[in-house]
Amino acid sequence: MKDRPDLYRKFDPNFGLVKKIYPVLITYDKAYSAIGVNEYINKKTPRIKKKLLGYFKAELNHAIRIGDYDIQKSVIIDIDTLIMYSLLLKKQQLDLFDLIDEYFSKSDPDEPNLSSFYTFMIDNHSLDVQGEEFIKLLYGDILEED
Repeated sequence: MKDRPDLYRKFDPNFGLVKKIYPVLITYDKAYSAIGVNEYINKKTPRIKKKLLGYFKAELNHAIRIGDYDIQKSVIIDIDTLIMYSLLLKKQQLDLFDLIDEYFSKSDPDEPNLSSFYTFMIDNHSLDVQGEEFIKLLYGDILEED
Protein backbone atom coordinates (compact mmCIF):
# COMPACT_ATOMS: atom_id res chain seq x y z
CA MET A 1 0.00 0.00 0.00
CA LYS A 2 2.97 2.33 0.53
CA ASP A 3 3.64 2.64 -3.19
CA ARG A 4 0.01 3.10 -4.27
CA PRO A 5 -0.89 6.82 -4.41
CA ASP A 6 -3.59 5.91 -6.97
CA LEU A 7 -5.30 3.80 -4.31
CA TYR A 8 -5.27 6.74 -1.87
CA ARG A 9 -6.75 9.00 -4.57
CA LYS A 10 -9.52 6.49 -5.17
CA PHE A 11 -10.81 7.19 -1.65
CA ASP A 12 -9.70 10.83 -1.43
CA PRO A 13 -9.48 12.76 -4.70
CA ASN A 14 -7.58 15.55 -2.89
CA PHE A 15 -4.78 13.20 -1.87
CA GLY A 16 -1.47 14.82 -2.66
CA LEU A 17 -3.04 18.28 -3.05
CA VAL A 18 -3.28 18.99 0.67
CA LYS A 19 -0.72 21.47 2.00
CA LYS A 20 -2.02 21.97 5.54
CA ILE A 21 -2.78 19.30 8.11
CA TYR A 22 -5.15 20.11 10.95
CA PRO A 23 -4.81 17.77 13.95
CA VAL A 24 -8.39 17.76 15.27
CA LEU A 25 -9.53 15.85 18.33
CA ILE A 26 -13.30 15.40 18.28
CA THR A 27 -14.77 14.58 21.66
CA TYR A 28 -18.12 13.67 23.14
CA ASP A 29 -17.19 15.08 26.52
CA LYS A 30 -17.74 18.80 27.18
CA ALA A 31 -15.02 18.65 29.84
CA TYR A 32 -12.48 18.98 27.02
CA SER A 33 -14.02 22.38 26.23
CA ALA A 34 -12.94 23.67 29.63
CA ILE A 35 -10.74 26.75 29.85
CA GLY A 36 -7.14 26.01 28.96
CA VAL A 37 -7.46 22.39 27.80
CA ASN A 38 -6.80 23.23 24.15
CA GLU A 39 -3.79 25.36 25.17
CA TYR A 40 -2.40 22.44 27.16
CA ILE A 41 -2.75 20.19 24.11
CA ASN A 42 -0.95 22.75 21.97
CA LYS A 43 2.01 22.70 24.31
CA LYS A 44 2.26 19.08 23.19
CA THR A 45 2.01 20.03 19.49
CA PRO A 46 5.73 19.54 18.75
CA ARG A 47 5.39 15.94 19.93
CA ILE A 48 2.21 15.49 17.88
CA LYS A 49 3.95 16.89 14.78
CA LYS A 50 6.87 14.52 15.30
CA LYS A 51 4.50 11.54 15.50
CA LEU A 52 2.57 12.65 12.39
CA LEU A 53 5.75 13.11 10.38
CA GLY A 54 6.96 9.73 11.63
CA TYR A 55 3.72 8.18 10.40
CA PHE A 56 4.07 9.86 7.02
CA LYS A 57 7.62 8.68 6.66
CA ALA A 58 6.77 5.09 7.65
CA GLU A 59 3.49 4.69 5.79
CA LEU A 60 3.32 7.18 2.95
CA ASN A 61 6.91 7.95 2.06
CA HIS A 62 6.62 7.00 -1.60
CA ALA A 63 3.21 8.56 -2.11
CA ILE A 64 3.82 12.08 -0.77
CA ARG A 65 6.69 14.46 -0.18
CA ILE A 66 6.95 15.04 3.56
CA GLY A 67 8.47 18.52 3.43
CA ASP A 68 5.42 19.90 1.61
CA TYR A 69 3.17 19.97 4.66
CA ASP A 70 2.38 22.64 7.22
CA ILE A 71 1.01 20.96 10.35
CA GLN A 72 -1.23 23.42 12.18
CA LYS A 73 -1.84 23.67 15.92
CA SER A 74 -4.06 21.00 17.40
CA VAL A 75 -7.66 21.85 18.18
CA ILE A 76 -10.27 20.10 20.33
CA ILE A 77 -13.82 20.27 18.99
CA ASP A 78 -16.74 18.67 20.77
CA ILE A 79 -19.26 16.82 18.64
CA ASP A 80 -22.10 19.04 19.84
CA THR A 81 -20.43 22.08 18.27
CA LEU A 82 -20.14 20.25 14.95
CA ILE A 83 -23.79 19.20 15.15
CA MET A 84 -24.93 22.75 15.99
CA TYR A 85 -23.12 24.13 12.93
CA SER A 86 -23.65 21.10 10.67
CA LEU A 87 -26.20 22.76 8.39
CA LEU A 88 -23.98 25.80 7.79
CA LEU A 89 -20.99 23.55 7.17
CA LYS A 90 -23.00 21.35 4.80
CA LYS A 91 -24.24 24.39 2.85
CA GLN A 92 -20.64 25.65 2.77
CA GLN A 93 -21.67 28.90 4.47
CA LEU A 94 -18.92 28.10 6.95
CA ASP A 95 -15.69 26.25 6.25
CA LEU A 96 -14.18 24.20 9.08
CA PHE A 97 -10.59 24.88 8.01
CA ASP A 98 -11.23 28.63 7.86
CA LEU A 99 -12.91 28.50 11.26
CA ILE A 100 -9.91 26.72 12.81
CA ASP A 101 -7.54 29.26 11.25
CA GLU A 102 -9.75 32.09 12.56
CA TYR A 103 -9.86 30.52 16.03
CA PHE A 104 -6.08 30.59 16.29
CA SER A 105 -5.70 34.00 14.63
CA LYS A 106 -8.05 35.62 17.17
CA SER A 107 -5.63 34.92 19.99
CA ASP A 108 -2.60 37.03 20.86
CA PRO A 109 0.53 35.03 19.88
CA ASP A 110 2.25 36.16 23.09
CA GLU A 111 -0.63 35.05 25.33
CA PRO A 112 -2.05 31.57 25.87
CA ASN A 113 -5.34 30.92 24.06
CA LEU A 114 -7.48 29.69 26.94
CA SER A 115 -10.89 29.71 25.26
CA SER A 116 -12.32 26.57 23.74
CA PHE A 117 -13.35 26.18 20.11
CA TYR A 118 -16.96 26.00 21.32
CA THR A 119 -16.64 29.36 23.09
CA PHE A 120 -15.01 30.86 20.00
CA MET A 121 -17.89 29.67 17.81
CA ILE A 122 -20.58 31.01 20.16
CA ASP A 123 -18.80 34.36 20.49
CA ASN A 124 -18.01 34.83 16.79
CA HIS A 125 -20.56 32.86 14.77
CA SER A 126 -23.94 33.11 16.43
CA LEU A 127 -26.64 30.82 15.12
CA ASP A 128 -30.07 31.84 13.98
CA VAL A 129 -32.74 29.28 14.69
CA GLN A 130 -32.17 26.69 12.02
CA GLY A 131 -35.67 25.27 11.89
CA GLU A 132 -37.07 22.48 9.77
CA GLU A 133 -34.10 22.17 7.39
CA PHE A 134 -31.77 21.51 10.34
CA ILE A 135 -34.16 18.91 11.80
CA LYS A 136 -34.33 17.13 8.43
CA LEU A 137 -30.55 17.10 8.17
CA LEU A 138 -30.20 15.48 11.59
CA TYR A 139 -33.23 13.20 11.64
CA GLY A 140 -34.33 12.91 8.00
CA ASP A 141 -33.99 9.13 7.79
CA ILE A 142 -35.92 8.61 11.01
CA LEU A 143 -38.71 11.04 10.15
CA GLU A 144 -39.26 9.84 6.56
CA GLU A 145 -42.76 8.60 6.00
CA ASP A 146 -43.19 5.26 4.24
